[in-house]
Amino acid sequence: MDLSDQVEALEAAGSWQKAIPVFEQILTISPGLSSAVQGLARVSDRAELKETLDKYLSQPHLMQNDSDLADARTALLKAAQLDLDILKPTIQDLSHLVSQARITVDVLLKSDNRTDVTVYKVRQYGKISEARLSLIPGVYTFVGKRTGYRDVYQEVNIKGDVSLIRVNISCTEKI
Repeated sequence: MDLSDQVEALEAAGSWQKAIPVFEQILTISPGLSSAVQGLARVSDRAELKETLDKYLSQPHLMQNDSDLADARTALLKAAQLDLDILKPTIQDLSHLVSQARITVDVLLKSDNRTDVTVYKVRQYGKISEARLSLIPGVYTFVGKRTGYRDVYQEVNIKGDVSLIRVNISCTEKI
């Protein structure tokens, strides 16, 4: 299989990252070959786009940040414009996550009324027995502190397809 057949097969399979060094090898043999220059630019752009799509699919909590959500939306639009069958499942899965990124989820936070409860980057609740929160999907750290007791940390990954999450934070282990 010659290099042009190899790069064609890689590109057709959506293996754009693997196609980059093959195009570079072609350009080493024939510097300035316009089809190879264009092909390298095309697969480089597609590899970068796929990397962005995969990042938000594997780490949807990043979309808690408005700029990351905007980046995910931009990547989705670019991917949809390419109209490649190989990207359709990725586009569908990420579209679902993006559509839920700002839909709030109810959280029932319970404690023992003796533990100071904080949800990082949200609010300090103090000593409570129960509180209701509405949070957008993402990763949240719930913290409980009580004098003479070991602090409690609980990381909760909130997903947009859940109606209610229950979190219990109480310091019970004496130091």
